[in-house]
Amino acid sequence: MGTVRDLVTSSIIDSALPYLRRGLEDVVYEVLDKREVPSRTDFLEQQQAHKRLKAELGRVRKRVLALEKQLAAMQADD
Repeated sequence: MGTVRDLVTSSIIDSALPYLRRGLEDVVYEVLDKREVPSRTDFLEQQQAHKRLKAELGRVRKRVLALEKQLAAMQADD
């Protein structure tokens, strides 16, 4: 009798699972939207922008150091 009951119970749960799952997914996405959590795409875009800015900052630092050296050389010549 226990086996038949388990079979019926598991059948009911298996058939109800997709409905419960969709409801849970909706709740999770709603919470993420309310908290304004970035999506993976947003995160990747921000990460790429950060890398671009970091590379540009490195180039600017090199230029500034070169200019400082030139200025120091010009002051030394005076």
